[in-house]
Amino acid sequence: MKCLPIRHKGNRAFSLVEVTLALGVMVFALFGLVGLIPIGLDTQRCSIQQTAATNIATAIVSDLRQTPPPPQANDTNSSAWISQTYGVDISSRSEQTFFLDAQGSLLPSADRASYRAVVLLRQAPTEQPRIATVGRITIGWPASTPKSMDSVCVLIALDKN
Repeated sequence: MKCLPIRHKGNRAFSLVEVTLALGVMVFALFGLVGLIPIGLDTQRCSIQQTAATNIATAIVSDLRQTPPPPQANDTNSSAWISQTYGVDISSRSEQTFFLDAQGSLLPSADRASYRAVVLLRQAPTEQPRIATVGRITIGWPASTPKSMDSVCVLIALDKN
């Protein structure tokens, strides 16, 4: 008489070694994912700051383009050419620095400012009246430091001559 082995179909299970290895692989993968969270948050923060700075630069360019040209040379106040919203002196050839909050509103100092805007415009020479006024707008952050750590630079040409 031959004995047949007894098979128990309901007793199939993972061994303790298999469960331990599966948990080890899962923990290793989770550590990798958790390590990526700070990088993702930092990238998101930088993206938000760059978007806000670009929006501020766009608002300054729009303000400069909406500013009407100064009166003719026979007027006594012909040298004043100031933008309406941000107060940029378009006739000035020196750098002008402004401090702004995250929404783009002007602030008197860098104490509570989030961004520093530096505007440099170069007008066309008077002997060449058909050349556009060109300029550079740099929006940097944080505003409290003399040299911004990050910045957005926009080059513009204004047909205001």
